[in-house]
Formats: sequence, C-alpha cells, structure tokens
Amino acid sequence: MSRAKKLWKVVEEGHENIDNAALRESARAKLYEDKELGCGNFLFKAYELSPTKTTPFFFLEKPFTTPFGETFTEFSLETLRAAEKSLAQWYVSHGIGKGAYVCTYLEDGIPHFMHYLALNSVGAIPVLINDKMSPAIAAQYAKENGFETFVFDPATEARTKISIVLSGLRQMNAAEAGKSGDRSLPAGWPVKKVNDDTVMICHSSGTTAIPKAVLFKHEQFFIGKRERLKRFIEEPGDRMLAAMPGSHSAGISYLMTATMLELPTFVLTELTGPSVATHIARFKPTIMNGFPQTWASLAGQDLPPNALATLKRFYNTADTAHEAHISKLLRLAPLARFSDGFGASELGMALFEKVSRNGAVASRRCVGRPVPFAESIIIDTAGNLLPPGQVGYFAIKSPTLTHGYHNRLFRHQIADAHAWISQPAAADAAVLVRSLLAHGRRRIQDGGGRLLPT
Repeated sequence: MSRAKKLWKVVEEGHENIDNAALRESARAKLYEDKELGCGNFLFKAYELSPTKTTPFFFLEKPFTTPFGETFTEFSLETLRAAEKSLAQWYVSHGIGKGAYVCTYLEDGIPHFMHYLALNSVGAIPVLINDKMSPAIAAQYAKENGFETFVFDPATEARTKISIVLSGLRQMNAAEAGKSGDRSLPAGWPVKKVNDDTVMICHSSGTTAIPKAVLFKHEQFFIGKRERLKRFIEEPGDRMLAAMPGSHSAGISYLMTATMLELPTFVLTELTGPSVATHIARFKPTIMNGFPQTWASLAGQDLPPNALATLKRFYNTADTAHEAHISKLLRLAPLARFSDGFGASELGMALFEKVSRNGAVASRRCVGRPVPFAESIIIDTAGNLLPPGQVGYFAIKSPTLTHGYHNRLFRHQIADAHAWISQPAAADAAVLVRSLLAHGRRRIQDGGGRLLPT
C-alpha cells in the first residue's frame, strides 16, 4: 500500500487504537500513576505498556533517515524505538555517552525529537538549536557555554554552511554513518533517569544578547504533560497536525504527548501556510499546534469556507498570536477554540492561557489566566506586591520553573522550594528570581536596582 493510501486509510477508518483513546484505559492509567515517568524515559515506559506497539501514529511530511541508512515515513512505538536505538548506536560509535552536551542544529520536523530521544537514552544532554539562528550566533552560543559537539544534517548544512563557522568544535554530520561496524550499546542502556537529571537545553530567543542556555529537567519539564494523559484526547477521532519548530521545548512537548497517547499525528517540516493548508485537507486533523508565524501564513492563504472545518482546537505558544489571524482561522473553523499560551523558556512552559472562539476573540491586552498549578502576583521592581490596577511585573510561582541557565543556576541560591520568577509583559525584557519577598529584594539590590536581562 502506498504512503498516501495508508494516510488516507487512517483518515477514513480511524486509528485502530482510537477505541481505546490511543492507549487502553488500564495501560494509560498505569502510565499516569508511574512516579518514575518523565521526559527522559517516556518512550520506553509507553512502549512497555502499549497494547498496540506496531500501529503507526506518527506520519512525516519528510522521511527521516538514520545515519546508518534506515528510512522511515511513519512511526509506531516499535519503529520509533528502533530508530532511537539506531541513533543511540551512532552516537556511541562516536564516543558520545553519559554527561556529554551535544548541540543539534537540524531542520524542522521530527529530527530534533529523534536526537533528543537517542541522546537521553545514552545519558547525554541534547542542546537544541533552531536552524533559523544565524550560524555565527549558533557557534558562539555553543563555544560560550562549553558545548563541544555540534551535530547538523545535510539540509541545514546546504542552507546555512554551518560547518564553516564551527572551528574549535567537534562536528558531526547526521548523514554520515558510525566510525565502526560495531553497533553495540553499553550495558544498562537505556540510561535510567532520576527527577533532577537534565534532559534538554533550549535557548532563549536572544533578542537582547547571545541566547541563554535554559535547563529542562526530567521531572520539572514533565509537569503538565502527565495531565495530558487524561485530558488531551477529547474525542475518539482526534488527530493532530504538528507545526511547531522542532527545536522548541513546546515542539518536543507536543510530540512527547502524541507518543504517550499514540495519537495520530502528522509532523510538518515546512511550517508555512501552503504546506499547512495542503496537509489539513489531506490529514483532516482535529488539533493543530503552531507558532504565530504559521498562523499568519495560514490566515494569508486564499482558503475556501470549509478548509479548516475539521479543526476543533488550535494551540499557540511563544509570542502572542495576532487577533486578526485568530479571527480568520476561527471563521474557517467555527467549532474550534484557539488556546493562546503565554510563557518563556525560563518558565518551563506556557503558564498563562487565554481562549478565543469564533466571534469572541480574547483581547491582546490580556495574557490570560494562570494554569491550575501556577500562581501569579504583580510586583514592583523592589519586589513589593502591587494592588490591582497598578502596572508592574508578573511574579509567577510554578513547579515548572527552570533551575536556571547552564553553568548559572537559580535554585541553588534558593532555600525555599516556593520560588518565583518575575517577568514584564515583554517576554524577553527581564527576569529575576525570588524566593519570598526578602530574597527578591536582596537580589534586586545586589543587581544595582536592575532586573537581570534575558
């Protein structure tokens, strides 16, 4: 059966695991209750419990090829694990193992996620870099943080010539096979994860300086994802179009969710309006995620009235989406809701949310309400609580807050677990860390009265 026919069969007949809401209820309940489950072991945990290991649920706009030449156009849990193992073998053949920091400068789609899985399985730490970042800035970011290994793929090399600026760094082309024929893995593979293990480093936007290397932990980054095991699937026929940049923590998060639920998901490489519109028509998703640039491009297409009729949910994060684009998309998807998440890398995830519906678009002057496990207050630059109506800074308390930046931790200076990050409305303008008011005041005074720039 051709790839197009397989995809059409999924659309017409539904995923064979849909009757069980993507995982049999008992298996999903066990996964939810597993206290060791987190961002560094979710694939292995889901694989162990799944009754449908061989059923494809990831469908790729662009096939994924491992360095050893295996090519995949779709993934089930079984083949996802096989591809992860192949990549892990490749890294081990290059001497990459526990504690290594590896920058991945790859095209959008599934590649960052695959390298994330493989690197974590061998105990290394993936450092995801957006391939739209200037090669010179990417190289400087790696060197300033002491990340010595830099992986790129043929697509990014052809477009950016990244290898030219990587002098002093170890370069690895993801299309080149291992150095030896030995594809063995060390005893104890996959490496066991504990709550405080760093599973990923993502960079801040870098609008004010060289991007910061933000830490994401096995447990901390998983908060919020666990609840999706119970709540993310709303209808038996749900399927998702994934259109977020692969290097962004949100992109990893949604693919992680799809993996645990075995949710039929089409993963885009080209995140522009024409590609999105084409694959909405073919795949008929009920859920779509993306960034404002994609919504703008999609809204700019000349779409027929029923073009987005299957969509019931849009998820946005990073910058706030524009009201005009939201309005047009909701007119074309009249039964949908548009969830706009406000967050920052330092917050671990979007901690505010506002929801729009057709004819009722939320105001851009409002960032939304805190998610259930977060708490927010408004403070001044001295850390004092402000009354309602006064302009100040968000102070946010959440278990998702980052531990800090690579080689520059926040929480090691905080004795109290109830930490605050405060941030002005402009997402990248300033950040400070505060544990109770006294610590916040001291930190501000130590900084000469200025907030710490991000």
